[in-house]
Amino acid sequence: MPNIKEFLFSVDYGLGKSIGFHENLETWIKAELDKSLVDDAGRKVAENQVDIRVLLSSKYGDLKQTYPRLARQSLFLYIYGLVEYSLNELCDIIQREMGLALSHKDLKDKGLQRVSLYLKKVARKRLPGFLKEKNELGLLNFVRNQLIHNDGVLNSDRKNEFKDKLKNAPSFKGISLCDATSRISLEQEFVEGTVIRFRKMFMELGEILDARFKPFDAKTEGTS
Repeated sequence: MPNIKEFLFSVDYGLGKSIGFHENLETWIKAELDKSLVDDAGRKVAENQVDIRVLLSSKYGDLKQTYPRLARQSLFLYIYGLVEYSLNELCDIIQREMGLALSHKDLKDKGLQRVSLYLKKVARKRLPGFLKEKNELGLLNFVRNQLIHNDGVLNSDRKNEFKDKLKNAPSFKGISLCDATSRISLEQEFVEGTVIRFRKMFMELGEILDARFKPFDAKTEGTS
């Protein structure tokens, strides 16, 4: 299955590069905000324009929350989209290589759940743990939808739903609900942990598909 191996390698490479970029971005944001705070505070206090305590508690306090939040949300949405797109492409490659009539698009589910079901049918083996865990996939899908449609701000019904999903997916760390803003809060640990999970999932998926395709590859070589 050369096409599948090459494809999975390219996906893993993209995931690895994205997390490296994010780590550098978080470091840069913190350094730039700290530098701006020192420069601006020194000038304004010297000019008697503002009390340093007011400056620390307002403008820069907000910025140090806002910029990391935007960076983490953006990375999470990018990663989720990349994984969903890649898994859909993988299903298309498998269908084409095996000459299957059934497409993942023919199944009723959507998103990662639909891909998981299709791969289970095709691989006929136990899928990587992450693809089997409906609670984990459900939490990620919920977070993705709320970030896209509501900037992560939850109403009372969604708050309860989010808390239930968190309770049912305790392995995720670094994700919570900010009571002051009713917004989903993503820490660096959550975003990077999600990337690690996805990379492990693709690696295990490659091993499973390799075992599934070996008889198929041998049969194809024998008839060529």
